[in-house]
Amino acid sequence: MMKNFLRRRTVRVITDVVAIAVVGCVYLIVLSRGNVLSWL
Repeated sequence: MMKNFLRRRTVRVITDVVAIAVVGCVYLIVLSRGNVLSWL
């Protein structure tokens, strides 16, 4: 039971980290695109 709980928690942490990383990448891309557009 404890092992199952830990595994589920680890998977949740990994998905959270991946989601945050994806959002951060998209945010940076949008920011850089906005900067490029303003430079043009």
